[in-house]
Amino acid sequence: MEILNQIVITDNIKLIRIKQDFDEEKLKEHLKKLKDKEIEDYLGFSENIEEEIEDIKGKIERKTNIYYAIYKQDEFIGWFYLYDIKERYRRANLSLGIQKDMRGHILSLDMVKSLLENLFSMGFNRLGLEIEDTNVKSLKLAKHLEQIGFQYEGKLRDNYGENINSHVWSLLKREYIK
Repeated sequence: MEILNQIVITDNIKLIRIKQDFDEEKLKEHLKKLKDKEIEDYLGFSENIEEEIEDIKGKIERKTNIYYAIYKQDEFIGWFYLYDIKERYRRANLSLGIQKDMRGHILSLDMVKSLLENLFSMGFNRLGLEIEDTNVKSLKLAKHLEQIGFQYEGKLRDNYGENINSHVWSLLKREYIK
C-alpha cells in the first residue's frame, strides 16, 4: 500500500503525516492543544504527554499506526490516525481528535468522504470505527456515516474495561457510497 504523506481535504484543511523522525517538541505542543478529558477518555491518550510520545514512536516504528496532524490553513487543529493496521488484509481502524473549540464545526460529510476516498486510493479495502457507548457525540456522528455506507457490526461488551462497551462499524471499498 502506498501511504500518502499529505492528504488534502479542502483548500483550507490538510493532513500531514507524522513520520518516524518527527519533531518531538512540535508534537508535544500539538498534543497540549488537544489535552482535555474527552480526548484522554475516548482516544486513549495518556495524561503524561512524554508517555504518549513514546507510545506514538513505538507504534510508528512497528507500523501498526499511521498518524496525521490536521491543519486548518497553517494552524494545527487536531489529528487523525489509522490503528490496528493489517496491511496484508488491507484494513485499518480510524480515529480522530479535534481541538475542543473546533469540534462540530470542522467535520462535514463532504470532508469525511474526501478522506475516505484518499484512504481507499492508498489501497485500503476495509475501514473500521470503534466507539465507546459513553461517547455520545461520536455515536451521533457514526449514525450520519451510515448514510455513506458504514455498516453497524455490533457491540463489544466490556471491551475497554468493566461496563465500558464499544460499538463497531465498518466500510468496505465496494460498498462506499460517493
